[in-house]
Amino acid sequence: MVKLKNVTLDDYRSFLEKSGCKHIKTSGGHEKWVRRDLTRPIIVQTHESPVPEFIIMNALRNLGLKRKDFFNILFDIDPKDNPLTEEDLAEGIQDDDSLCYCGSGRKYKDCHGKRTHNASV
Repeated sequence: MVKLKNVTLDDYRSFLEKSGCKHIKTSGGHEKWVRRDLTRPIIVQTHESPVPEFIIMNALRNLGLKRKDFFNILFDIDPKDNPLTEEDLAEGIQDDDSLCYCGSGRKYKDCHGKRTHNASV
């Protein structure tokens, strides 16, 4: 199963935009994202980066999406064209020396892991 660890706030916002959501308001440290078919808005905490997995899972549930859809939407990957399996994706997120989950062919630490490593230093 794919783990949703080390997802930066910018990547999470990008995912919401690509999912058809629109940022309508910022109040304090929270952003409100809506989509016409949603029964309630998605609230994003702007001070949380990387975004906790349970926050992403709540948004996916609200959007009617599955965990595997997250990276496909974020990186515009057609599931038929993705050479990486879900196990590869999970490895890429957890292990710095594995291939990045985005399919760039670079190591995770030199691709998407770079932003999270710099933020913690």
